[in-house]
Amino acid sequence: MTKKSEIENKLAVKQALADKYRRMAGRTHSVPAKAKFLRRSECYQRQAGVIGKALAI
Repeated sequence: MTKKSEIENKLAVKQALADKYRRMAGRTHSVPAKAKFLRRSECYQRQAGVIGKALAI
């Protein structure tokens, strides 16, 4: 794999994880679990943003 394709793969994985946890937060009725899933989603979204900036360079 080239360096660019590795970065693109990491970006896709982070975005998929963020989407997964956002969907899980929407399905749960527990307030603490919802907050936990939203925090994880935000974390992965932030990581995807950092990786995306590296890809743009």
